[in-house]
Amino acid sequence: NVGEDEEDEDDPMKITEGKVTYEDANKGGGAKLLSYYHCGPTLHDTNANQEDAPTEVVLLHGAAFTKTDWKTSGILDTFCEINNDEDGGNLLLLALDLPVSADGVELGIAFDSLVRNQ
Repeated sequence: NVGEDEEDEDDPMKITEGKVTYEDANKGGGAKLLSYYHCGPTLHDTNANQEDAPTEVVLLHGAAFTKTDWKTSGILDTFCEINNDEDGGNLLLLALDLPVSADGVELGIAFDSLVRNQ
């Protein structure tokens, strides 16, 4: 997992960019690289007490777009600002660059890899 902070490293509400490798056992195996944007608590925080566990929001894009469109459109910034001001920082946001060919099984495998590696 490689994370590159775009803002202050100590502020979990700032948007960070990262990459994680996952095994795509669903489509004949092989390693795939998943790029993502993140803001909010880390995925490890989801293992906390269920009452305190963050709400996870995964933003997926269509065939003509990438994770960057969530950022350049201002949508990701808006969610992160809402998270700061109104949700007390309990909203975990991920904008993924999952391949368009991916199905629900591949999404699950990629997400599990994010949880293990973040």
